[in-house]
Amino acid sequence: MKKLISIAIALVMVLLITVPALGDVGTSVTILAGAGQGNPPDIVCSWVFPDDGPADGTQVRPPLVKDAFKDVWYFALVDDRQGDDDVVNVDVDVWHPACSPAPYDANNYFKYERTMPRWQLNRGSPTPYGGVFEECVAKEWFAKAVAAKVFTAANIGINPNTSSAYTIPEIGELIDQESVGFYAVRVFIHYEQPAGDYPVRIRAVDKVNNIVDMNYTFNYIPVSMVEFDFTKLNFGSVMVNTTQEVDGDYAFADPAGTAGYDGAGVLYPSPAQATVRNIGNVWSKVTVWESNLSQNGAPLPKDPNWNVVYDACLSDPGVDNPKSVFCPEETVTLARPLFLSETQKLDFSIKFMKFGQTGVWTGTMKLGSTMVGYPWKCPPP
Repeated sequence: MKKLISIAIALVMVLLITVPALGDVGTSVTILAGAGQGNPPDIVCSWVFPDDGPADGTQVRPPLVKDAFKDVWYFALVDDRQGDDDVVNVDVDVWHPACSPAPYDANNYFKYERTMPRWQLNRGSPTPYGGVFEECVAKEWFAKAVAAKVFTAANIGINPNTSSAYTIPEIGELIDQESVGFYAVRVFIHYEQPAGDYPVRIRAVDKVNNIVDMNYTFNYIPVSMVEFDFTKLNFGSVMVNTTQEVDGDYAFADPAGTAGYDGAGVLYPSPAQATVRNIGNVWSKVTVWESNLSQNGAPLPKDPNWNVVYDACLSDPGVDNPKSVFCPEETVTLARPLFLSETQKLDFSIKFMKFGQTGVWTGTMKLGSTMVGYPWKCPPP
């Protein structure tokens, strides 16, 4: 028994020898007095979604549907060396592209300001965005942003520890460590908003009114798109060598009707006149192409000139808006632009110059649009 006790004492002595002695550790803290004290918040990065384009940065494609809105999300990861709770407000200001046409040029092109709430759930508190932990949803959206290549030099902040831009792995580590707050707000962009680069300013404020900004842009992709309210055009009953006019109107109907006259012996009755509206985010001009006429598969003879001539005009004709006169198989661009979200009438005419021909003749019309006025000019033309 004594021998066993001696062995046990020896083992205890060995263990005591291998455990290092603990020393005293000094601590300190600086209590700040108030306004202007301490460090400003640190906007680690910020970005906009969705991203509909292949280039770096965010490109948003317009919805191309009248009166439609598209969701646009603004995100920010914000740190603070006095602790995450020191950040009291993060908001976003957005402007229309420089030189946008009226009414988007008002108030220095300002669009809106929105507060960006924090996705507060890493402490188990409720969130307006559903019961998802802050670091989990931050990691998910940050990974989407990296995959979509939305980050440029302007979207990423400076790491105060290295005085260099944060790297993607460094930001990922901050999210994993729950060292950053995740802020987000959803707003809308309207189908008719002008195309171009939208300036964005993210601003973070702490409890003692230290303020920091991050400035970048996203691109609202310019797309020319117009919509017509007719799929057939009926010129009616015409006299040879006489111009027959078909006036349009401003009442946009479903694009399934026939525009034109309701004459005897025509192929299609006409419930409406021709109307067009701009559903893109740039000014556009209407393009028109018409074929030669044919009857029972046989074309109208050309000897050597065409025996039919057309014209078209957007809105009422005038000195600054002449009618576009054209022959078959020729594409013309109408003189007057179709402005953002504008609805206008389309006037057409036909002149048939081949004597000795009667009956019903048919052809094909192709309508389109081309972009004008963009990039926006200062002042707008």
